[in-house]
Amino acid sequence: MLKIVVALLLCSGMAFGQLKQVTIEFVKDGETVNVSDESFNVYVVTIGQELKTVFKPTLSGKNFLMPDLCGVAKGHLLIAYDGEVYDFGYHNLNFDQNMRLKIGLDKRPYDKEYYLKEAEPKEVRAIAYVEFYPLENGKGKVTTKSIKDFKAYLLASKDLIE
Repeated sequence: MLKIVVALLLCSGMAFGQLKQVTIEFVKDGETVNVSDESFNVYVVTIGQELKTVFKPTLSGKNFLMPDLCGVAKGHLLIAYDGEVYDFGYHNLNFDQNMRLKIGLDKRPYDKEYYLKEAEPKEVRAIAYVEFYPLENGKGKVTTKSIKDFKAYLLASKDLIE
Protein backbone atom coordinates (compact mmCIF):
# COMPACT_ATOMS: atom_id res chain seq x y z
CA MET A 1 0.00 0.00 0.00
CA LEU A 2 1.33 3.42 -0.98
CA LYS A 3 1.77 5.85 1.92
CA ILE A 4 1.38 9.58 1.35
CA VAL A 5 3.53 12.03 3.28
CA VAL A 6 3.34 15.80 3.18
CA ALA A 7 6.98 16.83 3.19
CA LEU A 8 8.11 18.99 6.03
CA LEU A 9 11.56 20.45 6.36
CA LEU A 10 13.01 17.22 7.73
CA CYS A 11 14.32 14.18 5.94
CA SER A 12 15.09 11.04 7.93
CA GLY A 13 15.72 13.19 10.98
CA MET A 14 18.21 15.40 9.17
CA ALA A 15 17.68 18.92 7.83
CA PHE A 16 17.25 19.30 4.08
CA GLY A 17 20.36 20.19 2.08
CA GLN A 18 21.04 23.63 0.73
CA LEU A 19 17.97 25.47 -0.49
CA LYS A 20 17.85 26.80 -4.05
CA GLN A 21 15.73 29.78 -5.04
CA VAL A 22 13.32 29.16 -7.88
CA THR A 23 11.59 32.03 -9.69
CA ILE A 24 8.40 30.94 -11.40
CA GLU A 25 6.24 32.33 -14.17
CA PHE A 26 3.00 30.64 -15.23
CA VAL A 27 1.44 31.26 -18.63
CA LYS A 28 -2.00 29.86 -19.40
CA ASP A 29 -3.22 30.12 -23.00
CA GLY A 30 -0.84 32.99 -23.73
CA GLU A 31 -1.75 35.02 -20.62
CA THR A 32 0.69 35.43 -17.73
CA VAL A 33 -0.97 34.45 -14.44
CA ASN A 34 -0.38 36.39 -11.23
CA VAL A 35 1.46 33.78 -9.16
CA SER A 36 0.84 35.89 -6.04
CA ASP A 37 -2.88 35.08 -6.35
CA GLU A 38 -4.18 33.15 -3.34
CA SER A 39 -5.48 30.38 -5.61
CA PHE A 40 -1.97 29.71 -7.04
CA ASN A 41 0.16 26.94 -5.51
CA VAL A 42 3.19 24.91 -6.57
CA TYR A 43 3.58 21.22 -5.69
CA VAL A 44 6.43 18.77 -6.13
CA VAL A 45 5.47 15.10 -5.88
CA THR A 46 7.95 12.26 -5.62
CA ILE A 47 6.78 8.66 -5.75
CA GLY A 48 8.82 5.72 -4.54
CA GLN A 49 7.84 2.07 -4.26
CA GLU A 50 6.04 2.56 -0.94
CA LEU A 51 6.13 6.29 -0.30
CA LYS A 52 4.57 9.27 -2.03
CA THR A 53 5.84 12.68 -0.88
CA VAL A 54 3.95 15.89 -1.61
CA PHE A 55 6.00 19.05 -1.10
CA LYS A 56 4.18 22.40 -1.21
CA PRO A 57 6.69 25.27 -1.07
CA THR A 58 5.66 28.68 0.26
CA LEU A 59 5.65 31.33 -2.44
CA SER A 60 7.12 34.74 -1.73
CA GLY A 61 6.10 36.85 -4.71
CA LYS A 62 7.33 34.85 -7.72
CA ASN A 63 9.90 32.88 -5.71
CA PHE A 64 10.05 29.76 -3.61
CA LEU A 65 12.85 27.77 -2.01
CA MET A 66 13.48 24.27 -3.35
CA PRO A 67 15.14 21.86 -0.92
CA ASP A 68 17.30 18.89 -1.68
CA LEU A 69 14.71 16.13 -2.14
CA CYS A 70 16.45 13.70 0.21
CA GLY A 71 18.33 11.86 -2.51
CA VAL A 72 15.33 11.71 -4.86
CA ALA A 73 16.28 13.45 -8.08
CA LYS A 74 13.03 13.30 -10.03
CA GLY A 75 9.46 14.23 -9.38
CA HIS A 76 6.29 15.70 -10.79
CA LEU A 77 5.99 19.48 -10.96
CA LEU A 78 2.39 20.63 -10.51
CA ILE A 79 0.54 23.94 -10.39
CA ALA A 80 -2.82 24.41 -8.69
CA TYR A 81 -4.62 27.49 -9.93
CA ASP A 82 -8.21 28.66 -9.91
CA GLY A 83 -9.62 25.30 -8.82
CA GLU A 84 -7.65 23.15 -11.29
CA VAL A 85 -4.41 21.16 -10.94
CA TYR A 86 -1.95 20.88 -13.83
CA ASP A 87 0.88 18.31 -14.06
CA PHE A 88 3.88 19.49 -16.05
CA GLY A 89 5.57 16.14 -16.14
CA TYR A 90 8.26 14.12 -14.45
CA HIS A 91 11.55 16.04 -14.26
CA ASN A 92 14.92 16.22 -12.55
CA LEU A 93 14.07 18.59 -9.70
CA ASN A 94 17.17 18.19 -7.56
CA PHE A 95 18.51 21.59 -8.63
CA ASP A 96 22.19 22.35 -8.05
CA GLN A 97 21.72 26.09 -8.56
CA ASN A 98 19.09 28.81 -8.50
CA MET A 99 16.59 28.49 -11.36
CA ARG A 100 13.97 30.39 -13.27
CA LEU A 101 11.04 28.34 -14.54
CA LYS A 102 8.53 29.42 -17.14
CA ILE A 103 5.66 26.96 -16.93
CA GLY A 104 2.75 27.00 -19.29
CA LEU A 105 -0.35 25.37 -20.59
CA ASP A 106 -1.26 26.15 -24.17
CA LYS A 107 -4.27 25.13 -26.23
CA ARG A 108 -4.64 25.55 -29.99
CA PRO A 109 -3.56 27.77 -31.66
CA TYR A 110 -0.16 27.29 -30.00
CA ASP A 111 1.90 30.34 -29.07
CA LYS A 112 5.36 28.78 -29.35
CA GLU A 113 6.94 27.16 -32.38
CA TYR A 114 8.63 24.39 -30.42
CA TYR A 115 5.24 22.98 -29.46
CA LEU A 116 4.45 22.15 -33.06
CA LYS A 117 6.40 18.89 -33.10
CA GLU A 118 4.51 17.72 -29.98
CA ALA A 119 1.20 18.99 -31.32
CA GLU A 120 1.32 17.43 -34.80
CA PRO A 121 -1.26 14.72 -34.06
CA LYS A 122 -4.75 16.15 -34.45
CA GLU A 123 -5.89 14.49 -31.22
CA VAL A 124 -3.54 16.64 -29.10
CA ARG A 125 -5.76 19.15 -27.28
CA ALA A 126 -3.11 21.07 -25.32
CA ILE A 127 0.60 21.26 -24.52
CA ALA A 128 2.01 21.54 -21.00
CA TYR A 129 5.57 22.89 -21.01
CA VAL A 130 8.39 23.85 -18.68
CA GLU A 131 11.26 26.12 -19.70
CA PHE A 132 14.19 25.60 -17.30
CA TYR A 133 16.69 28.48 -17.04
CA PRO A 134 19.70 27.91 -14.75
CA LEU A 135 20.78 31.25 -13.25
CA GLU A 136 24.44 30.50 -12.55
CA ASN A 137 25.83 28.24 -15.28
CA GLY A 138 24.75 25.85 -17.98
CA LYS A 139 22.12 25.97 -20.69
CA GLY A 140 18.38 26.02 -20.32
CA LYS A 141 16.05 23.39 -21.68
CA VAL A 142 12.41 23.02 -22.58
CA THR A 143 10.21 20.00 -21.94
CA THR A 144 6.75 19.49 -23.36
CA LYS A 145 3.89 17.14 -22.61
CA SER A 146 1.09 16.44 -25.10
CA ILE A 147 -2.44 16.31 -23.67
CA LYS A 148 -4.97 14.36 -25.68
CA ASP A 149 -7.82 14.04 -23.17
CA PHE A 150 -7.97 17.25 -21.14
CA LYS A 151 -10.54 15.99 -18.62
CA ALA A 152 -8.52 12.83 -17.89
CA TYR A 153 -5.35 14.96 -17.64
CA LEU A 154 -6.95 17.22 -15.00
CA LEU A 155 -8.19 14.22 -12.98
CA ALA A 156 -4.78 12.49 -13.08
CA SER A 157 -3.06 15.74 -12.08
CA LYS A 158 -5.37 16.21 -9.09
CA ASP A 159 -4.83 12.58 -8.03
CA LEU A 160 -1.07 13.21 -7.77
CA ILE A 161 -1.50 15.68 -4.88
CA GLU A 162 -4.22 13.78 -3.01
